[in-house]
Amino acid sequence: MFDLSINELRKVIICRFDEEMTTDDFAMLDEIGRTRKEIALYDCIFDLTHVLRMDLSQDFATERAEIPQAFKDRERVYIVNRPELRDLIQRYADGQAAKGWRAPRLVETRAEAFALLGVSSTDFRGF
Repeated sequence: MFDLSINELRKVIICRFDEEMTTDDFAMLDEIGRTRKEIALYDCIFDLTHVLRMDLSQDFATERAEIPQAFKDRERVYIVNRPELRDLIQRYADGQAAKGWRAPRLVETRAEAFALLGVSSTDFRGF
């Protein structure tokens, strides 16, 4: 599961995953993207620092990379602090880049992600 926070002024959304990350989480994110068209104008931070278990294979990352970026020309930043998650997200990013699409960026801390997008933790509210 995950929770979402939004910064309407700077147009940034944070998706913070809980202890387990599954394919259902990504299906739910896809549904939110389809139904909430206004968020197409937002950059996204995916915070994976609390993920302890994942039900995602390397093949999942490769298949996901075949899907064009949902919000064209928006920044995607993944906060990844565990090697096995970093490998998975890097596979996804490499696949996106190979297609000629804007690849997501990988960082290790929230501070790095916030600095990239010019926001702070106090700028967000629940979605």
